Amino acid sequence: MTNDVRVLRADEAAACEALLRAAFADYVARLGRTSAPDAYARLPQALASGQVWGLEIDGRLAAVVVTTVDGAAWEIDWLAVNPAHQGRRFGSLLLGAVEARARNAGAVTLRLQTAVMMDHLRAFYARHGFREVCRGPDPHGRDAHPRVLLLKELAQRRELPFAAAAVIFDLDGTLVDSEPIAAAAAVDALAEFDLQIDVASMRRRFTGLQDHEIATILAGEQAIDVPIDAAVARIDELAIERLAAELRPMPGALELVARLKVPLAIASNSGPERLRCSLDRTGLTAAFAPHLYSSAQVAQGKPAPDVFLHAARMLDVPTDRCVVVEDSDHGIRAAKAAGMTAIALAGPDHRTTDEASLRAAGADACVERLLDVVAFIG
Repeated sequence: MTNDVRVLRADEAAACEALLRAAFADYVARLGRTSAPDAYARLPQALASGQVWGLEIDGRLAAVVVTTVDGAAWEIDWLAVNPAHQGRRFGSLLLGAVEARARNAGAVTLRLQTAVMMDHLRAFYARHGFREVCRGPDPHGRDAHPRVLLLKELAQRRELPFAAAAVIFDLDGTLVDSEPIAAAAAVDALAEFDLQIDVASMRRRFTGLQDHEIATILAGEQAIDVPIDAAVARIDELAIERLAAELRPMPGALELVARLKVPLAIASNSGPERLRCSLDRTGLTAAFAPHLYSSAQVAQGKPAPDVFLHAARMLDVPTDRCVVVEDSDHGIRAAKAAGMTAIALAGPDHRTTDEASLRAAGADACVERLLDVVAFIG
């Protein structure tokens, strides 16, 4: 399967409107009205001005976003996913693409309106960093349901107020796409010890934590006497076996580490063998060796700061001149506890933790893609 986000052409108006009508049919029905024939009358003008983007899957339109530009403020008029593709994070992917384009165009805010009663939509945008500004009646008078204005501030990326002396990277989910593989391996390994959890829950609850802590928590919750060390060893065994066969680098990882001109290090909650396996498999070892550090080498794993402090000592760099790149709130907390600047990856490739949680954990900045880190470090 291949996918592509691109600006839609004027001659694609019919396909675009058909998708919007299909995607919003339930929304309109819940508001107690029908979709008017002229509901999307401004679509041709938006297409002509290049303000409509579509996500294609194998050449077929799967999601659409329509925007209005008002100086430094961008507004999302419609963001819709074909009902056949719901649940595949296409909305997040398209929203990330719009945010990137808005920032590049110098926008400082991104806003939208939705019905207050649409809890799932408000929750979706909250996960992506939008906040509620105000509530009021539908400005177009189409129904009696109140609307809510949601806003996201797009702080323009800039270089840090100090010269970074080193960049310390998390590994799993940041540089390598290991988290789905490792989570599935952990679920299967723990099941051998009668500990039950699904992959989605594993990723939502435990991303960024050490396997020993995960096994201990689950054993306590499920009141099962488990040989924790044996369970952890089995998780590691299965994870290494699968990572060695399936692992890929995250988009932009190889290019980013090649472009950075400061010392680099890895600080990971993975064990040393799994860490080395992941780096060797993805071709990243040479960029970081010998500065490959595991939480197994220190007293406590993330969210404690120990592994970041150890990396800074080995690099011989002051902590306040270290920049950490992370994808989990546990990792962000660890970096801030170490006195370091923390950049969080909040784009669709990395999003196991939503942007609001990453900022609440203390992230100094959030970026959509790994290569966006270059804007801070140079």
